[in-house]
Amino acid sequence: MWFAENKSWSQFRRSLGGFSAIVCKQGNDVWAEDAYGKTIASGEAGVDDASVIQSAIDSVPEEGGKVFIAPGTYQCVRDSGAQIYLKSYVWLVGAGKDSTRLIINRANGAGKGDGISISDTVGARLIGIWVDAKTYDQCAAIVGSNVSDFVAYDCRFENLDNIFAVYFAGPRGADDSYVDNETLDKNNKLINCEIYGEHTGDVLSWSFQMDSEITGCKIYGRVALYKGKNVNFHHNVIYGSPNQGIWITGKYYNIHINNNIIRDTAGMAIKNTDDIYGLKVSNNIIYRAQAGIQLNDYVEGSVSDNYIFSTKLGAITVNCSGILKVANNIAMNCNRDNKHWYDDGSIFGISGQRDLFLEFRNNIAYDLNTNGAPLTISLGNEEPRAEVIFEGNIFNRTNSFHGGNHPSLGNKANSELYIIAKDYLAKYKMGRNYAFTDTEPEKVLLKTGYENSGTAPLSGDGATTDFEIGAHGLAITDPSKIAVKVTPVSSDAIAASPCVGYVDPADNTKIRVKFSSAPASGADNVQIVWHAEVIS
Repeated sequence: MWFAENKSWSQFRRSLGGFSAIVCKQGNDVWAEDAYGKTIASGEAGVDDASVIQSAIDSVPEEGGKVFIAPGTYQCVRDSGAQIYLKSYVWLVGAGKDSTRLIINRANGAGKGDGISISDTVGARLIGIWVDAKTYDQCAAIVGSNVSDFVAYDCRFENLDNIFAVYFAGPRGADDSYVDNETLDKNNKLINCEIYGEHTGDVLSWSFQMDSEITGCKIYGRVALYKGKNVNFHHNVIYGSPNQGIWITGKYYNIHINNNIIRDTAGMAIKNTDDIYGLKVSNNIIYRAQAGIQLNDYVEGSVSDNYIFSTKLGAITVNCSGILKVANNIAMNCNRDNKHWYDDGSIFGISGQRDLFLEFRNNIAYDLNTNGAPLTISLGNEEPRAEVIFEGNIFNRTNSFHGGNHPSLGNKANSELYIIAKDYLAKYKMGRNYAFTDTEPEKVLLKTGYENSGTAPLSGDGATTDFEIGAHGLAITDPSKIAVKVTPVSSDAIAASPCVGYVDPADNTKIRVKFSSAPASGADNVQIVWHAEVIS
């Protein structure tokens, strides 16, 4: 028979183990049996499939049980809001997402309907089932509000409509402000599922969820994470979204997005549009997206160890207030559309007008093209407010670092990062950062703005004892915080020494040297080495 080769019906039933009910179809017949072989419901295959499945679910006692749907394709055509309504503690189990297929076709296309409703349930399960809501432009394949302790494992959910394939709506009638409390749906999980939706909206809505998890899923379209707590999104593949890959909206607490692959999205791979407390975005691979990660509003958390490559625009944009660490990220071959710094072409972007404390450590911006900038600090015509620590980063500075829209300086470029940081940030600290260019691939240490050195050839005239050396190039110009050391090198400089270096009182951006006696006359005959350093 169709259900198992070389097995009788009774042998097949016994091989399934402990099920409360079994749904089967053969030829023109579809039927459901209980654990003892008694018929629960029956009907015409292709017409009564959904009602027979529903009868099997309804027959399960309140303490719960399992309903097995045998391999086959079931046409669900009931004229109801959803084709199937799951109950608390009921497991609806198929023979595998490639074997048990429920086609959602509400009344042969007369209006729209959802596939499986899990609303108002606790402890329900969907395992090994394909819910196909593509036919006749149906609504969500699976929909639920007020759902807790639900698991979907090894399922496939599909639709083609401009609505979610999987829609978790949260507690029914909940006020948005309740996200600060614990009136959220809890402990729901999607594991090893495939979710598809060919439309411009969201394919998966995960709203008002707490202590929940989405792992091992393959998702074609955008994921909307709306208002939640303690959500883990990991080891998934997101691709083909007509907008963002992951859109975090509504206030969120403790969301971890790690070890995912996000590719081929028409918008940002990851973007938030509201406050997040406890964000961790780590170890993700992002490629062929419009851009990498954009953080907005207020964020507390970290973005670390992500590999972002072949994006059309930049890699990471920090456009938020908050306390944030951006560390150990690699951006390679980004800005493939060759945009200018002011047109989202910067590999890393920092908005300096926000109340932001940022640690920017050990990131790599590699392989720029013509118009991009390795890092841009943009102010939006406001005074600088952000505070940033730069340490251990490596930049390709074939193009300069850039500052944009300073209230008095306007737009400014410089090959030294600390100069942009000094002008476009409220405070900054510069550690050991490195740079290279396309033509000079060896790493060189970027200046920190806290110390500088050089040589100065001066020309004596036999009478002058005090000479201008030039700009010290430090971020601070307060003479009381700058120490200048000079060392005579040439014989005429040594002969006129001892000599002393100091900050020019007429121009605090420059330094001078004073000899105890006038050096002899000559062209560039008074050579010194100087070192200027900011002291506390």
